[in-house]
Amino acid sequence: MPPKKVRTLGADAAPASRSVSMSPASAGVDDALDLAHFTDTMSRLAATVCIAASADESERHARTVTAVTSLSAQPPSLLVSITKGSDLAHLIARTNRFSLNLLAEDQQEVGDAFAGKLRVEDRFSVGHWTQWPSGQPRLEGAATAIECRVAGSIDLDTHCLFVGVLTGAQTSEKKPLVWYRRGYHTLEG
Repeated sequence: MPPKKVRTLGADAAPASRSVSMSPASAGVDDALDLAHFTDTMSRLAATVCIAASADESERHARTVTAVTSLSAQPPSLLVSITKGSDLAHLIARTNRFSLNLLAEDQQEVGDAFAGKLRVEDRFSVGHWTQWPSGQPRLEGAATAIECRVAGSIDLDTHCLFVGVLTGAQTSEKKPLVWYRRGYHTLEG
């Protein structure tokens, strides 16, 4: 098993941040599902469609994600999965900040744009984007917009899990856009 990689930031920069590397193969998991069975199984897991984003003074990156979960109420935190090695993952790691924008049911075009249907340089032209005081991207009209500071991360084979402590939230009464069985859905009622 490879050694764990731990990174701690100074208290003035951010809350203590730790990074751990791990691999299912190195953990002795040799009977994992094959890719086709896994993706078919996970297609049945309904999830709110979100745009994870990060920015600094010179660049901003974002991507459509559904692998997000509430982690803890104390401190208020969540977990988001980002493709390892992507520009977004690098920017989140460098800035120790990100935003999460939970799409409203009328924002399918935004979800498509950040899922790769538009070129990277054109994606922020879809939707009305402003920013949090920290400079992180905020999507106006979202069901919920959240600002986070990174508290830690876990590197897996293909993805990095970022733990974000919520530092800002803007909610609305709009219903969320949901991804289920490889398509968009809305909530009834």
